[in-house]
Amino acid sequence: MFAYLKVQAAAQAEKLKEKLKEQAAAQAEKLTEQAAAQAGKAIAQASTIAAAAILNQWGLWSDAPVNALAAGSAPPERRAVRSQLPESWNAEEYFAVPGVITEQMTQTVKSRVLSQFMPEGVQFDDFYPEVVISYASGRRSGRDCEGAGPGMYYAAGILGLLHERGVRCFSGLHVPPGTDWEVFKLRLNSRFAQAKVLIVVLTAALFESKPCLKEINAAIRKGIPVLPIRFEDKLPGYKDQWAKYTDSDSLLMIYRVQEHLGKINSIPHPGTVLTVPDSMNTILGLVDTCLGIDRAYVSQGNHGNDTYEA
Repeated sequence: MFAYLKVQAAAQAEKLKEKLKEQAAAQAEKLTEQAAAQAGKAIAQASTIAAAAILNQWGLWSDAPVNALAAGSAPPERRAVRSQLPESWNAEEYFAVPGVITEQMTQTVKSRVLSQFMPEGVQFDDFYPEVVISYASGRRSGRDCEGAGPGMYYAAGILGLLHERGVRCFSGLHVPPGTDWEVFKLRLNSRFAQAKVLIVVLTAALFESKPCLKEINAAIRKGIPVLPIRFEDKLPGYKDQWAKYTDSDSLLMIYRVQEHLGKINSIPHPGTVLTVPDSMNTILGLVDTCLGIDRAYVSQGNHGNDTYEA
């Protein structure tokens, strides 16, 4: 009898032990999930704060609702601004990209661009500025929402700089939701087009983007000057540029674009705008030249040869 009770007690003790282990594991899993959620919330909050600071630098941030902002805030007179950026200007801070880009952050950037970088009273269908910007978002897997990436912030930063100098620009950020992307090309080759320069944001993602290939090709065929601005040091070699597009039309565009880019210099090289900040003065000066704007002396920055290869 004693042996039986001993066996029963051991069995019950084992069951209790297993139950306690299960409860402990469940509690630990719950705490882990809570910690992960809190960490995710903290990361998102930090990214939002960082994004707000970046938007503020570009003149796009406001505590007021987007709808409450005056449409198309007037840029300063073209000749009323200094020719060079201030010595305290920091390219890495100005073009900083949040660690995570959410759908809300993306919408905020696009909404601010439409509300503040469009001329007052001018409808999207009637907006044909002299400067057009081509960029690829370059979505970072696991970090950015669909349609967003560092390229979006680089393009918005350029928009902000040129807006401060009284220069209107067009980019994919201006295209309203639900609008066919092809309207972008109308700013380059339609009968209403007034583009005098196409700024190309050079990143690795650009050389994977079919829309960017079409945009650059359209500018070349129209005889519009192309101004390549380098934001990433490592770019794919010729054979890896737009490599997944193998139809005859694409191959012809790739040939035309590569031949053209091979004849001009990117700015800067070596290095990028982020590592050679003075090169932005060169870029702003070249835009002025394309538009026929006469300002004071502009530093030539670092302008060198480029093969567009890593």
